[in-house]
Amino acid sequence: MLLNINRIQNKLFRLAKNPRSILLNRFLTVTSPQAMTTLARYKLVNPIAIADHLSGKRMWQELKELTKIGDGLILNNLRAYLDLQPGFLAEDKQKISYALANEVKSLGLLQKLSPEMLLSVARVLGQFSFFEAATACRFACLGKNGLSAKSGSFLHNAINAELSGVDVESLQYFVEHYGLSESILNCLLGFAQKNTVDELLKGLKSNSKSLQDLKQDELDSGGRRVFEQLRLAKFDLAMKKVLLIGPSVRQSDTVNRADFDLVARIGYRGAASVAAFDELKTDISFYKDHKLDDLSSIEISSISRSLDMMIVSGISSSTLKKFDDISNFFYSPISGTTLITTECNAGLEAVLVFLEAGADSVYIANTDLFLNRTYPQGYKTNHYNQIFLENGWMLEDEIICRSSAQHHAPSAQYCVYQTLWRSGKIHGDTVFEEIMDNGLIWYLKRLEETYHPFLAI
Repeated sequence: MLLNINRIQNKLFRLAKNPRSILLNRFLTVTSPQAMTTLARYKLVNPIAIADHLSGKRMWQELKELTKIGDGLILNNLRAYLDLQPGFLAEDKQKISYALANEVKSLGLLQKLSPEMLLSVARVLGQFSFFEAATACRFACLGKNGLSAKSGSFLHNAINAELSGVDVESLQYFVEHYGLSESILNCLLGFAQKNTVDELLKGLKSNSKSLQDLKQDELDSGGRRVFEQLRLAKFDLAMKKVLLIGPSVRQSDTVNRADFDLVARIGYRGAASVAAFDELKTDISFYKDHKLDDLSSIEISSISRSLDMMIVSGISSSTLKKFDDISNFFYSPISGTTLITTECNAGLEAVLVFLEAGADSVYIANTDLFLNRTYPQGYKTNHYNQIFLENGWMLEDEIICRSSAQHHAPSAQYCVYQTLWRSGKIHGDTVFEEIMDNGLIWYLKRLEETYHPFLAI
C-alpha cells in the first residue's frame, strides 16, 4: 500500500507549526532516531525542529547523526563544525561562525522565518555553541513579537526586560553582519535602554511563576502549613549593601567585609560548596529547587540554622515538605520562566531578588556568566555527570550549551545584567567589570571560544 506523502506532509507540517509544541514532542518521543532522520530527509518534518527536540532530550549521538546527513537551513555549516579535527585552531571555528552569519544574511532568514522557528534555530545554534548567530535569531524573534505585544502582557514585560539592556552598537552589528531588517531594528530600538530598574523588576515580578503553581494536593497537613507560611513571608533588605559571592572557582579581588551589610552566596551547603572568601560567614543563600531536593529535612534544617535567610526559587511540593518548622526561608518573587523561553540563572535571579527587596546595591564576586567553568567540589549540580578536577568540577560542554540554549539564553541574562550595571545598582570584581564593560558581542565571542560541544579537544 502506497503512502500518501502529501497527506503525511501536511499533517506533520501542522504539528510542526510550533517546533516545540506538545503534539510534535509527543510524536517524536515515540519515533525512532532512524525514523526521525528519514522524515527530515524527505522534508516531512523540519530538521531544525527535530534537532531542537534531540537537544532538549540530550540525545547527542542522534543529534550528530542528523546534522551529518541533514541538508538545508544551517545544517551544512553545523556539519562543517562537526568535521573539525582535534587540535583545531580558533580561526577554524571562527570561519564557520562567519559562514553562518553570511547564510543568515544572504537568505534573509531573520525576515523570512516565523518567531517560533527563529527561537528553534537559536536553540540549535546555541547547542552547537554558536551563540552570536543564536542571538541574532533571538533578537529577530523579539523584534517580531514586540510589534504586537500588548503593554503589561507577559510578552511585553519579557521583551522589555531583555532589550532594556541591549546597546545600539550591538544591534547595528546584527544589522551589518546578519541582515537584521530596518523594521525589526526599529522595534528593538523602541525597547533598547528604555527601562528603569524599577520597571524591570515590576515586569519580571509580574511574569514570575506563582507559588500557587505548586501541586497543593500532594501536600500533607505539614506541607500545607509550610505553604501558608511561605506564601505570607516577606523579607526586607531596605538600603542594605550586599556582597554576592558566586560559585566560580578562581582568585578574586580583595574585599572589605566592613563595606557590606550582608554576605550572600548561591546554593550554600557548607564549607565545601564555597568558591571564595571561605573566611566570611554567609548570611543569605539563594537556591533553585535542585540545590536542595536531595537533602533530608534534617539536613535542610541544619543549613538554615547557619544562615539568617534562605531564599528558594521554583520549589517543588516534595522539597517544600522538608521545610516544616523552618522560619527563615522565603520564596523568590522572580521565579520561573520570566523571559521568552528563558528563566534567570541563579546568580542573576538572586541579584534581582535582593534589589526587589530594597537593597541599595549588590557587589558581585566570582560570577563570570559561564566564562569560567570550574565549580567547588561541594556545589550541587542539577543531576548531571560531573568531570572532577583538582580544585573542583566542571560539566561537559554539551550540557552547558544545552542548558544555555534551551533554558537560559546567554544574551538575555547578559542584557538584564547590563540594565542593572548601567544604573549603578550592581558592580563587581575585576572579571565581572570586564565582562560588563566590553559589551554583548565581546561576551558572545568569548563564550564561543570557551565551549566546543561534540568535539574531542
